[in-house]
Amino acid sequence: MAARARPLLALAACALLLAALAGAIFAVQRAFEADERLLERYAQASADARPAPTQMPQELAAARTRRRAALALLLAVSLAAIAGAVAVGVYAQRRFAAQRARLADLEQLAHEDALTGLLNRRRLNEMLPVELARARRLGYPLTVAMLDLDHFKRFNDKRGHAAGDALLRDAAAAWRRQLRPTDLLARYGGEEFTLVLPACDALQAAQMIERLRPLTPQRQTFSAGVATWNGEDGADELLRAADLALLTAKRSGRNRTVIAGAEPQIPLPLRAA
Repeated sequence: MAARARPLLALAACALLLAALAGAIFAVQRAFEADERLLERYAQASADARPAPTQMPQELAAARTRRRAALALLLAVSLAAIAGAVAVGVYAQRRFAAQRARLADLEQLAHEDALTGLLNRRRLNEMLPVELARARRLGYPLTVAMLDLDHFKRFNDKRGHAAGDALLRDAAAAWRRQLRPTDLLARYGGEEFTLVLPACDALQAAQMIERLRPLTPQRQTFSAGVATWNGEDGADELLRAADLALLTAKRSGRNRTVIAGAEPQIPLPLRAA
């Protein structure tokens, strides 16, 4: 309530200062008008060759005092109005700066995963079509990789959720340090992460992923599925292809990378004759 009342108080103070300034201007105008009438009366008496009134010095002295007081009042109120305007301006600037900072924080929260500091899934869904359009325009390959920490639930159950959170946070930090400025790393959900690698084909992406494995904290392993954009599919189809390759990697024993379109063939049992 106090924060909401401050703008109203500032506006009320400005209104009072403006009213005081108007009153001071009116007082000065009245003082000058009285002086003009006094001077006209004495000028008329002089023109008529009448002797100056005996109270003339006192009246002139009172007029000077009245004029000085009115000017002093006008000066004081003007300075107060200027000071008030400056104070209100400073307050408004600080208020706007605080609101901009708050909006920036809210925007960051909307696009950033709170635990790891990576892009969140919402921001990934916004950025991936942009990266596809850039890859089409510049004519380079673009590869997406899905990474999933192996047996993460078992790790959580054994060491606790705080240790699980620390693993996610530390893994994200260690992986991000190895990426190029143009690469994107997002937390897709839970223990699953998404890599977007511009100007990188599937084999280069697999090599990049192998460099990330020894950096994963707590000697944890992860499975990875890789898919390279074919120049036609949309973002959802590309993510789905990488996710299916990840599923194959996990079903094939985990701690490995599978490239979409190059999945290992599982032999079927022969039927007895």
